[in-house]
Amino acid sequence: MKNTLQLLLLVTAIAAGQLAAQTVAAPKPKRINRAIELLDQGQPVYYTAGRGGYEEGKKLAQTPYDYINYEMEHGAFDISALREFMRGLVDGGPTKSGHRTPAVVATLPILGLDERGRTGSGISWKRQSNLRCPDLGNFGKRISTEG
Repeated sequence: MKNTLQLLLLVTAIAAGQLAAQTVAAPKPKRINRAIELLDQGQPVYYTAGRGGYEEGKKLAQTPYDYINYEMEHGAFDISALREFMRGLVDGGPTKSGHRTPAVVATLPILGLDERGRTGSGISWKRQSNLRCPDLGNFGKRISTEG
């Protein structure tokens, strides 16, 4: 009985050691996100869209795409949801490429129908609120009728 138990422990230890040796660690990222790394190499980047909260962020943390476009331009401007989305990305990560989260570009609701909207003074509070979130990129459009 004692020899059987020792043999079982020995086989289990060998199997665990072989399994640990097969586990491949994620590569150490060179840049803050995969999208920047690919652009540096002259490669295209692909994206998916998101606009939810924590659960969607956690799900999209393992997306095969290079970045996530967090949509607030044509939907609700909800900084709390963006914050929860980013928290979900962190909790669901790291990515398969070893990055903490996928890149995130948050679009802002900007119409640009009048001078105040076109010059940016009408959106400064939105941009400041967005920059207080731990996202990795902001995309704001500047609309002009010139040229």
